[in-house]
Amino acid sequence: MTVILAIGGTDSSGGAGISRDVTAAAQLGVMVRPVVTCVTAQTDQAVEAVHAVPTDLIGRQMQAALGDAKVGAVKIGMVGAGEVASAIAQMLEGCDLPVIFDPVIRASSGGMLSDKMGLSPIVTRAELVTPNLDEAAWLSGEKTEDLNRQALLVRGHGTCAVLVKGGHGAGENSCDVLFLGDRQLSFCGPRLTQSRRGTGCTLATYIACFRALGLDLPAACGRAREMVQDYISTGHEKSRL
Repeated sequence: MTVILAIGGTDSSGGAGISRDVTAAAQLGVMVRPVVTCVTAQTDQAVEAVHAVPTDLIGRQMQAALGDAKVGAVKIGMVGAGEVASAIAQMLEGCDLPVIFDPVIRASSGGMLSDKMGLSPIVTRAELVTPNLDEAAWLSGEKTEDLNRQALLVRGHGTCAVLVKGGHGAGENSCDVLFLGDRQLSFCGPRLTQSRRGTGCTLATYIACFRALGLDLPAACGRAREMVQDYISTGHEKSRL
């Protein structure tokens, strides 16, 4: 069975975080080995509490999860403190695995969830970083809706590919743009009026699953976006295997 490692926080509402990763991966027949970085108390409206898991326990979870299974990819979401990001990046050294990083800075329901300054080690290690416009501005320190500019600034941290998500922008169509080396690929469709929590988690998890299943990065991003569009518009997930 195909396996991915999912590193992130819990969400007591079930709308995002590790529980969303498990649900999304199951649509593709992929098993998740979870590593919990933070335990949160969340509703659909608010983040009420965040408890960070000790760094040494995160490391032990990773050792156990990677120790006796053939993991095909890694998805990283909520990290929390900077020392956690450094520890995760160090644990992944020597692992020849695609790492997909969804830089969670705040929950859909509000509340800051990560330390900006500490994320560089993971950005440097990642194959792909998947920020929306707000997250890209937060990472780069510059607020602009120029996707090219945002990707360039985020890539300055060392990542080889950036998928800037335009779903929070304006206009009739929304486009996610993949910047991969000197290539630029756009994935566009009608802007949907429905709103669902956990879409960032879901997209990154689908991409990690498709990479573990053997798709190249552009194909993985395209398939994943189609599945997320289905999820947003209907509330149901349809496998695109």
